[in-house]
Amino acid sequence: METLRKPLFYAAFSVLFLALLIELSTGIFNFEVPGLGISSIALIDSMLVFVIAMMLLNILVSPALVGKISGISTLIFSLFILITSIMLLMYSLTELTAMLALLLAVPFGTAAYFSIFADFARVEAASVLSVLILLKVVFAILLIMSNPRFLENRGLVFLIFTALLVNILVTFLQGFPPDFLVSITDALAAIIVALIGLVWSLNLLLRSLPAILKVI
Repeated sequence: METLRKPLFYAAFSVLFLALLIELSTGIFNFEVPGLGISSIALIDSMLVFVIAMMLLNILVSPALVGKISGISTLIFSLFILITSIMLLMYSLTELTAMLALLLAVPFGTAAYFSIFADFARVEAASVLSVLILLKVVFAILLIMSNPRFLENRGLVFLIFTALLVNILVTFLQGFPPDFLVSITDALAAIIVALIGLVWSLNLLLRSLPAILKVI
């Protein structure tokens, strides 16, 4: 990291963290993120924030200290994301099943579906997703500008690519269907992202084990 341009790295982390705050809708902003799809993206972005944060710790504190705590902290964090992914998957599946059951239960169930789920905040969601994709592109550019050698880290590159991919996936699934079906495809997007989150959290968990064994 001798050639790391720290101001650009700090800026990259800040931009990425801002994107995560938007996805989580923490109350800092005067809006609520519509649907399940956008919030589900936080599963992937929180892992990316964690990875960058560990790199940031290497700059701010002793690398030896980071080496001692990285394994256990990664294990705990990956378990948290794993459990959260499972919970989101189960909740999204339940929501999707309920919506499909109502939609197909003509006439009263269909009427109830249109009353409850047909009015999805599509324009607001599209605006949020556009901001998120812009922030992630800016993050990636700033990160590479801070040190081009980050491109040699295949795990990091794949995680950044995944973060961009799920953003595009949610945008597509919310954008292509008729308005009355967006709530259904939004839940489907959350299911897919939750499955991707499961895979990445397991990968992160397995990567934490060698570091823990070294400390032991």
